[in-house]
Amino acid sequence: QMNTGHPLSEPLQISKINNNEIWIITMNNPKKRNAINKTIADNLYKIFLDFDSDIESKVAILTSSKGQSFCSGADLTAMGTDLQNNVTYPGPGPLGVTRLLLSKPVIGAIEGYAVAGDRSRISLFL
Repeated sequence: QMNTGHPLSEPLQISKINNNEIWIITMNNPKKRNAINKTIADNLYKIFLDFDSDIESKVAILTSSKGQSFCSGADLTAMGTDLQNNVTYPGPGPLGVTRLLLSKPVIGAIEGYAVAGDRSRISLFL
């Protein structure tokens, strides 16, 4: 059973399977190598808070659509604009989930490069 259509920006997609127990969050912006701007970071933050508070959810998988990069970190083209990532502390962190402490497991299905600040997000999976 699959449920899709979490109200998000297009570069992110969410699927819920197995009676909403498994959440698959897919970064889908290969033209930017899945670089993350403030909008995407804010949406990732909200998704993972929703996942953690959902009583049916058991595990999340963060992955990327097919391409060369899992994620290239922050979107440098957003610097100096309204889409620049949040770097203030406390706060959700520049890539959305880098400062979250979740009570449920997250699997990183990493294919391709994970560079720059995205390496800190990978620590979410450790």
